[in-house]
Amino acid sequence: MIYKFAAADMDGTLLNDKNEITPYTIEIIRQAAAQGLIFSICTGRPIQGVERYQKQLGIQGPVITYNGAMILDSADGRVLYRQELKADDARLILEAGLNYDTTMCIWSDNKLYGNKLNNRIQEYSQATKVTPLLMPSIDELLAQGITKILWYDDVSQIQQIEKELRKTAHFHNVTFCTSKPFYLEFFNSKVSKAAAIDQIAERKNMKETLARLLKMHCKNDCAESLEGQENAEKISEKKSDSADGMSVNNKLNVDFTTKITAKKSAWEHVSLARSKERPTGKDYLPWLFDYFTELHGDRLFGDDPALIGGIAYLAGKPVTVIAQEKGNGTKENIAHNFGMVSPEGYRKSLRLMKQAEKFHRPVICLVDTPGAFCGLEAEERGQGEAIARNLYELSSLKVPVLSIVIGEGGSGGALALAAGDQVWMMENSIYSILSPEGFASILWKDSTRAKEAAEVMKLTAVDLKDLGIIEQVIPENQPLTRENMADTMEELKNRIEEFLETYQLLDPEKLLNKRYKRFRNL
Repeated sequence: MIYKFAAADMDGTLLNDKNEITPYTIEIIRQAAAQGLIFSICTGRPIQGVERYQKQLGIQGPVITYNGAMILDSADGRVLYRQELKADDARLILEAGLNYDTTMCIWSDNKLYGNKLNNRIQEYSQATKVTPLLMPSIDELLAQGITKILWYDDVSQIQQIEKELRKTAHFHNVTFCTSKPFYLEFFNSKVSKAAAIDQIAERKNMKETLARLLKMHCKNDCAESLEGQENAEKISEKKSDSADGMSVNNKLNVDFTTKITAKKSAWEHVSLARSKERPTGKDYLPWLFDYFTELHGDRLFGDDPALIGGIAYLAGKPVTVIAQEKGNGTKENIAHNFGMVSPEGYRKSLRLMKQAEKFHRPVICLVDTPGAFCGLEAEERGQGEAIARNLYELSSLKVPVLSIVIGEGGSGGALALAAGDQVWMMENSIYSILSPEGFASILWKDSTRAKEAAEVMKLTAVDLKDLGIIEQVIPENQPLTRENMADTMEELKNRIEEFLETYQLLDPEKLLNKRYKRFRNL
């Protein structure tokens, strides 16, 4: 296993909107733990608010609580690490809270204390599942050690208090903030979830990784990777070797006519596009890109494993990469939902595209799906709206967008990632409004006529190039597999570099006009 440690927040991440861990999530975490992964819940809650979820997972390991102020061993409850408030700071906070006459919720030795047992602390008690105790003297609390202090008051009062404290407080080692509009929380300034994770797992090469990520988010178009200079030299040599006076498009057309193999039937293309041996999106990533860093989640519902997205380098320049992923083998197929993307997948892709626009990164989409997921839950979460939103936003995205169909390009599920400046297809991929089986069922009420339907649909790369639907066909080794990808990927990478060299020179207005004309002229 590549990963040794994983940590997950609870609210909005590990838990769904019903505050539950789904059986699927439990199974995946258990499988990972069985392979040696150390998994940790990482939350702002106390240990009492975590215990039942830890039992559901059925695994043991460190639990990060109080936003990183304490780490406990789930097996026996031992405190492995704690970062309490300094006594002088805690005294100032408690005395100030008494002066403001606000409701204070004080965590000490995993017990909840309140300066007054009113309705507010009872509400907080219900949320944390801990019965509150009346606060003893300040000296007694300080002797026990204080992990966290929370003030609970009216929103307007909390806002006023926070404003005053920012001007007048003389804390030495304290971080305070509003976790909710009516909560003002106080921690030791050294407390964070990241610091707690560092107590559990060593993060090698962290500085180098962060440096790369920062460069990828640089708005300067000439940001370079650690190997950028070397890549630039290779590109320069390539330009010199191909100085034949031909335009990029003309050169690529020559490649197309000279490298495409003998014509196959449409159904043969369908079979090859669906082959179990055919490379999927994740197989392309290491061949085409350097330092790919995956980003997760749509920031609304969750993460969709059917769509992989992140940032990487290509020829020394940062790009955003989005790939539909079917998985290799039955287990992976199921885990990735056979490449059928859910609404959260399309919303994740849109989030990454808008991020790319902000930092002036081109977008490369690898399309491989039989179609968008059509289950009831997808419809409930707005599948149609998510696809339509992608199409709408893509049409006006102010950075170059290249879409490459690498396997199946089925219906709106594929189109949601293919409304870019150019669409390419691998030689044995297919791109159509629906599957041949679906087409035959609708047109002839007979799905067994799928082979016949495939010929009628004009879904092959060559057909679509002739019709002007796509710009390029990428020749393949026959048949393309994970073992013989090298030459094909070299060809594809070269063509992507040429595309970027051309389209990154266009100003946003010309880019959008060119994209508009492309689709108006289809």
